[in-house]
Amino acid sequence: MRTKNLISFVFTLFVTLLLFTLLYVFVTETASLKPAASSGTDSMTVMSNSGINTAGKLDLVVSNAVIISSTDTSIRYSFTIKNNSIDTIASLENVSIHNFYSEDTDIDEARDADAGISNLDIKSSLAPGQSYTGTCFASGKIPKGMKYLIFKVDAADVLDESDENNNTQVLSLRPDLVFVDAHITSTSDKKISYTYTIKNNGCLPVADLYNISIQNLYSANSTYNDKGDMPAGGSILGCKRSLAPGESFTATFYSFTAVPAGMNKMLLKIDSCNIEEEADETNNTYTIELLDDLQITDVEVISKTPTQVTYTYKIKNNGIKIIPSIFNVSIQHFYSANNVFNDAGDVSAGGGILGINRSLAPGESYSGTFSAFGTVPDGMNYVTGMIDWGDNLKETNEENNKFSTFIPYK
Repeated sequence: MRTKNLISFVFTLFVTLLLFTLLYVFVTETASLKPAASSGTDSMTVMSNSGINTAGKLDLVVSNAVIISSTDTSIRYSFTIKNNSIDTIASLENVSIHNFYSEDTDIDEARDADAGISNLDIKSSLAPGQSYTGTCFASGKIPKGMKYLIFKVDAADVLDESDENNNTQVLSLRPDLVFVDAHITSTSDKKISYTYTIKNNGCLPVADLYNISIQNLYSANSTYNDKGDMPAGGSILGCKRSLAPGESFTATFYSFTAVPAGMNKMLLKIDSCNIEEEADETNNTYTIELLDDLQITDVEVISKTPTQVTYTYKIKNNGIKIIPSIFNVSIQHFYSANNVFNDAGDVSAGGGILGINRSLAPGESYSGTFSAFGTVPDGMNYVTGMIDWGDNLKETNEENNKFSTFIPYK
């Protein structure tokens, strides 16, 4: 009897200890899982604060599409794609771009013209938040009436994305007239003549330049048609010709009225009447600075002493505004072995202000005499100089202020 009771007691004790052991293991393992779950939550919070999608899927975003160049049969553009998810995209090799020419800004494969498919063919990965910038071609001649190029990245849905609505970009397929250059060629008291060059930066030709207009305004700043601006004439180009993509056109035009006081700029606008529907209507203006322009010519040595070289000169106001006084306009000299102003090895030969109390109207000239001082060094057979050395005048052209003349009395 005692033996039976002893066996029963030992068995009961063994089972009890086994149950306690199993319960301890369960509690310990459950407690050890809690910190890992908390760490994962914190990590996702940090990622979402950076603007990256945390929905659990990939998300490829396309942006910054710009047309680089175009021909009759293709359009090349650049683009940027970004991995906007929390997972790395292992490879973009099989991700494709599908191009369409369209009448509007929505893809409709039934009526849009297919402009080709190409793979990115990028074997490297794209980490979360990482971007890639590349180029692509849309192929085929732009059909009549198609005003937009639309392209979609991952058109074949190789990637399972959380947002399929941010994979497309729209580019406008229109002409785009811009000024390349404009500069004054001559002036008078009531007229400024200038030469200008315009270029078609768009993807479609301008069919006819004839009725494209150009408008001039005098202004105190560079804001076109600002309050206080004064009309200075305008006209249609009157040129019966087209302008292909990338092609330029150069012509001359002029203002019709004198420059009002306080107006130091002439603003030009091409297609001022908006005859042509353009890809960009904000780049049609150009600013010409209406500044003084003092030019020195006809410099000739008339006498020489051991310490002085005297010459005659003529200065002309090539600008469009009157120079109120040339009294403080200065000339600086150098003795030189060549005709390059202020070249290495030149020796300073003095200078000073003209000291002439008079104005100089647009187109008006003044002739006088001036002198370089100091002994002429051996081997230096030139006097070089610069009018307005002290920058007393703000000018449109500083290069025509320099001069050189040979010293014949050696």
